[in-house]
Amino acid sequence: GSSLTPAGGTCTQGINNGPGILTITYVAGIGTATTSNAGPYCAGATIQLNATGTGAYSWTGPNGFTSTLQNPTIPNSTTANAGVYNLTVTATGCTATATTTVVVNTVPTVNAGVDQSICQGNQVTLTATGATTYSWNNAIPNGVPFTQSVGTVNYTVTGTVGACSATDQVAVTVNALPTVNAGPDVAICNTTTVTLTATTSFTQSFSWNNGVVNG
Repeated sequence: GSSLTPAGGTCTQGINNGPGILTITYVAGIGTATTSNAGPYCAGATIQLNATGTGAYSWTGPNGFTSTLQNPTIPNSTTANAGVYNLTVTATGCTATATTTVVVNTVPTVNAGVDQSICQGNQVTLTATGATTYSWNNAIPNGVPFTQSVGTVNYTVTGTVGACSATDQVAVTVNALPTVNAGPDVAICNTTTVTLTATTSFTQSFSWNNGVVNG
């Protein structure tokens, strides 16, 4: 029924009878595109987005993210980077789309407590806060008293919430007890005064009972 005479054709304008041929040309393109990521992630980690398919890549996502790379990364991630990432792959005029959801968990703020200074023989208790579970170096149990030898030791705790963890440190100083010498026993006559002088291995003050003044 066409009234158009094709170039090089032999039919005449008007209605023509007889068999006709329709040629369809297939343009090879992509049928599908798939996406994935290596999460879930802890805040601060690098997000890795992955895609399959052949063609030009166009990513969009949370926090204004865009990329034309096949497998882009997002360093130093925060919870603002969590959400759905959309991918469009275009090849020879054909497109395919896919999405992947990225999960970014917060990192706990762990507090090992304040530095401590105690005397030899006393126990110390280290109690961390800010996480769900805690693991101290030197096999120290969280919140359980223990005895430390003389000196200063730095203790590091790892606090974990889910798959994310953080560390903090506290110093414990154990001071050695002084060696005190009250002097030799003294025998005196009634009404005679006596002087008591104590000595020690440290330069410290002394406190006698009965209100006696040292020296």
